[in-house]
Amino acid sequence: DVILYATPNVRLFDWYVVTDLDDTYTDADLLVQLDVKKYTNSPAASYSLKASLYDKDNDLVAEMTSGMFSMDAPGKKRLELKKEIINPLKWTSETPNLYTLKMQLLSGTGSVLDIAEQRIGFKETLIDGGLFTLNGVPIKINATNSHMQHADLGHTMTEEIIRKDFEILKQFNFNAVKTSHYPPVNKYLQLADEYGLYIIDKAGVESHATEFVSEMPEFTAMYRERARKMVLRDRNYPCVLF
Repeated sequence: DVILYATPNVRLFDWYVVTDLDDTYTDADLLVQLDVKKYTNSPAASYSLKASLYDKDNDLVAEMTSGMFSMDAPGKKRLELKKEIINPLKWTSETPNLYTLKMQLLSGTGSVLDIAEQRIGFKETLIDGGLFTLNGVPIKINATNSHMQHADLGHTMTEEIIRKDFEILKQFNFNAVKTSHYPPVNKYLQLADEYGLYIIDKAGVESHATEFVSEMPEFTAMYRERARKMVLRDRNYPCVLF
């Protein structure tokens, strides 16, 4: 789908969520890094940020607010919100516990100017020597390749088809998918969060018969840009392990 949308002159432009678990993998420091963007030379005004965390029953778990700030000229301003979360439910393939993070840009008088929402999971990965752990526990990845291909719809994948794929994978004890060989549609990752499927995310740099281009320096910037865009788009999904 191609979607055309309009935003306020000052808006929530991007956000990055880190769930930093403590040494016992019990409590977490929730860090939300928000970029606010201003587009035009309108008069300076005051703003603040508010982030609210809700559990699966939509009960409020935590709230974070920023101090007041202003934006005089077009550009971006980065702010950080941080809160300790006591013993949140952890996200794994077996326990895909999700929380909803609601972020708001407020005016100086407290009016809501812009809003964004992201489902998050509390998890922490670590490579220690040759051992990969999730939330302090060594895990085994049992993955298969996934391709955005359908007999009748071609490369168009509906939510119904993705759910059917995931349910078949779970029934056959797969816990992970390698997206071959390009990042999937956003809905794919949202549903992987929900079903508890680890994702090995791949940028669209598969060359096959033209593999020689990987040795050509004029393609290096293109490779890096595709990988960078994939990371920026997908970094907040708990399902993405690699």
